[in-house]
Amino acid sequence: MKGITVIFFVLLLCCVSARSADHFKESKSEPLLHIQIVLTPSDRAKPIQVNFEFASKGKTPVAVLRDQLYFDIGNEQKPHAFRGTALFATNSPTVFTVPAKSLMNLSATTISNKLTGDSLSKLPAGMYKLRVCIEQRKDREADYQWLQEVCSDSYDLSLK
Repeated sequence: MKGITVIFFVLLLCCVSARSADHFKESKSEPLLHIQIVLTPSDRAKPIQVNFEFASKGKTPVAVLRDQLYFDIGNEQKPHAFRGTALFATNSPTVFTVPAKSLMNLSATTISNKLTGDSLSKLPAGMYKLRVCIEQRKDREADYQWLQEVCSDSYDLSLK
């Protein structure tokens, strides 16, 4: 009886392993990101809020994982000075999926650098370019998930 249970478990494991990221639907559309407004508090220790559009250009939906989104802040001296973690409301879905030829409005805040953990307040005062970006991924984890790196247009950001 133990032998049958082991064989069954091995077969089940093989079936689950064979069902790789290829079983998710691929998007035939491109994502478009556009920053609408940025709210910058006078207290630099507080997070900035970024409202942006996530749109699908094409004939199928396009999706992005919540943790794929980040904010890129830089200037001429340091083009990628800050890679901000995009923080969404706790009730936000883990996957944002926008239907074909549609858009959704999203809002997120950022205060810490995704790579170093440093606070946004560590950036020197000055003019910066802000972009919202989708991080590249190797494997699909959801239907229509976008896997390539893509960023929005630049938004002029003044940090005082």
